[in-house]
Amino acid sequence: MTPSMELASVALPAVAFDRGVFGSTPGCRSPLRNGRRSPACLRDVMKRREHAGHAARRQLRRDRSSDQRRTPGRRGTDHAPARGPDPEFSWTPTGISVSIDGLTIDADHATNSQYGQRALVSIRAGDRLCYRQRLNLEDPHQRQTFIAKLVLSCEQAGMMDVLTLVKHRVTPRLLIELGDACRRRRAKPLTDPHAEQAQRTAAEQRAGSLLDDPTILSRVGEAMRANGYAGKLEPAQLAYVALTSRLLEERPINLELLGDPAAGKNATIDAALALIPRDGVSQGSPDPCSVPEPSATKLPPPAGGS
Repeated sequence: MTPSMELASVALPAVAFDRGVFGSTPGCRSPLRNGRRSPACLRDVMKRREHAGHAARRQLRRDRSSDQRRTPGRRGTDHAPARGPDPEFSWTPTGISVSIDGLTIDADHATNSQYGQRALVSIRAGDRLCYRQRLNLEDPHQRQTFIAKLVLSCEQAGMMDVLTLVKHRVTPRLLIELGDACRRRRAKPLTDPHAEQAQRTAAEQRAGSLLDDPTILSRVGEAMRANGYAGKLEPAQLAYVALTSRLLEERPINLELLGDPAAGKNATIDAALALIPRDGVSQGSPDPCSVPEPSATKLPPPAGGS
């Protein structure tokens, strides 16, 4: 037997190379031995597959986030009727106001954060308050809930003369445009210093004896009831006192409202904020109740006099 024939008759160990591993998984250099991958190569392949899955999920979340940024709502969609004439929004000392066919829609104390544009929205028909609620104007679910509660409030109050008008005029599209107007509004409108001083003097004259009224907290409670607040007056009046303490020379009063979920804490704060000038509150700052100069707060006249 020649040496070449002897070499050909020797059985060689089965050694094969996984071309797929070498081609698709660089760095995995373990060959297939006896038809099986080595443990090191299996760990490497599984790790790379796991990383690829994480990358795919991250890309899916980024795509969803970009879709949500392009769409005003995040939880579902609401469908608005055909677009009518553009409403004319006007600035008020506390926010935005618009009048449509006898309805007055106000958005006060607006705040803009990563969660959306929030505001205290009030619907009035003449001098009658139809409904008031603080909501996220960019959330379609909250817009639908607000409109449903507005209609229910008008039905329960027997305001059938304005019910049809409310159904046709207060639409999701109007609330979206209201949120856009709140976003465009400056935090503090530019004013003439002389005109601002004249307004302050006129406000002090209008206040008259109110500044020295010993029952001023009762007047504050009457104003809150007139604005539609139906909860306990004591917590709301206490919040008003804490907000008014921003005018003290020393530090203002610190106040924390504690209660069960859906107990009305936000409604209590909103009732007090409705009587505070917009430029007197900065929500979310370390010093939320500070203003550079005192501002007048408008209260209704006493029940027994002018």
